Amino acid sequence: MIIESNDNSKLKLVRKLSQKKTRHQEGLYIVEGINLLNHAMDLGASIEFILFSTRVFDVSGGREIVKRVYKEEHTYAQVDDILFEKLADTVTSQGILAVVNIRSLSDKSDLTSLGNKCIYVDRIQDPGNLGTIIRTADATGFNEIFKKQSGQQWVLF
Repeated sequence: MIIESNDNSKLKLVRKLSQKKTRHQEGLYIVEGINLLNHAMDLGASIEFILFSTRVFDVSGGREIVKRVYKEEHTYAQVDDILFEKLADTVTSQGILAVVNIRSLSDKSDLTSLGNKCIYVDRIQDPGNLGTIIRTADATGFNEIFKKQSGQQWVLF
């Protein structure tokens, strides 16, 4: 399926998810780029759908991630290159993003019962820093990464 209309419901949702309020209401967030999507898939994130443009095939690792998306039977759609660029949050997009479900835990007992090595992040503003944290966590054997949401609620990336 190739999305060529700016009025497509998936594109509208991605645009809305750029707002923090909508992310919390919908329980969804966006993962953009090959490395972050690979990490999300490795961690078993609940992916709603994946969008990509033909640009992904020109980026290192692009063909491999698309093959993985097909192989793991994720819901996906190809987006017209011009439309995709309007969705991308990065300056130089790699041509792929995913809409992912936010998993949340309501209290500390839920967190301590996981039995895994966990990292908790708060107020990360630079996506590059979060990417570095995720790669480092993965390389050093951490299983879960949480961010603080409103109040005492922690949300699993």
